[in-house]
Amino acid sequence: MRGLWSASCGGLLAVALGCGGSNGGSGTAAEKFVGVWKGNSIVTAGGQSNNVQTTIPIEQVDPSTVRLHGFCGSGADIYADGPKAAVNGNSFTLDPGSCTYSTPNCSSVMLQVVSGNGVLSTGLPPTLTVAVSANFSGCGNGVSETVTFTASTRQPYGSTARAPDDPAALGWVLDLR
Repeated sequence: MRGLWSASCGGLLAVALGCGGSNGGSGTAAEKFVGVWKGNSIVTAGGQSNNVQTTIPIEQVDPSTVRLHGFCGSGADIYADGPKAAVNGNSFTLDPGSCTYSTPNCSSVMLQVVSGNGVLSTGLPPTLTVAVSANFSGCGNGVSETVTFTASTRQPYGSTARAPDDPAALGWVLDLR
C-alpha cells in the first residue's frame, strides 16, 4: 500500500474522513463532519493531475476539532493517523504537521501537511470539499502535492467501506515509492 500523496510516484489520494464520538445528539460544530466520506479527488504533483476515487474518515476530537484519518500509514488502514483541524461553523482549517511511516517499498516516508481546509455545504445531500497541500520525502525522492477532494456520500464513522476502485485510504495517494 502507499502513503497519502505522491501522484507523481503512482499514488492516489484516498482519504476517509470521520469524526469520532457521537454521530448524533449534541450538535457540536465538529459533529457535522463526522463520517466516512467517499468521493473524487484531483491530485496534482509535478505539473500533472489525476482524478482518483477517494475515501476519507473524519473523527470528532472535541466539540470544535476533527481529525482527518488515512494520511499517515501504508494505506492498508483507512483510520491511520492524520492531521487535526479546527472547526468554525461549516468549515475547518487543518493544523500543519508531519508524520513518518513506512511502506512496502520505502522504510521511511515523511509527510508534511503544509496547509488545508474543508467546507461542508448545507445542501441536500451535504457536500464536503477538502483542499490539502503537502510535501513528501523519503527513499531519495521528494514531491509537493495538492489534493482537492469532493464528496457527497457519507457512511457512519467506523465503517470499512471504500470508494469504488479505491484500493486504500488517503495515505496511499501520498506515498513515495
